[in-house]
Parts: sequence; C-alpha cells; structure tokens
Amino acid sequence: MAVAASINYKIFIVVLILTFIYAVSARFASNRFKGMCFSDNNCDTVCKTEGVYGGHCSWFKCYCDN
Repeated sequence: MAVAASINYKIFIVVLILTFIYAVSARFASNRFKGMCFSDNNCDTVCKTEGVYGGHCSWFKCYCDN
C-alpha cells in the first residue's frame, strides 16, 4: 500500500511540473505590438499576425497565447 501511494505521489508531482512548464511557455509578450495595451481586441489581432492563437492585455502589455 505504501509503495502504491509513493508511485501515485510521484506521478502527481510530474504532472504538476509539466502543467506549470506548459502554462509558463504558452504565454509570451508580443514582438509586434507597439505602445500601451488597452484593448484586448487590438492585442488579439496583432498576436494573430504573429501566427499564434490570440492575445490579451495584462498590465498594459500585450501577451500572446500559443
């Protein structure tokens, strides 16, 4: 029983780490957006020209989502 719990714990930790790595790598600052970001719609349009899924404003910066 203790062995199964240990294996389940290790699997949980690996999944947690992979999820965190994916979440961090899936969002990045836009290279083409200029100025302060006030409109999610504008940011989304610029990010799509960069070939990614879309984007949104956060703290006046445009971030793209893979």
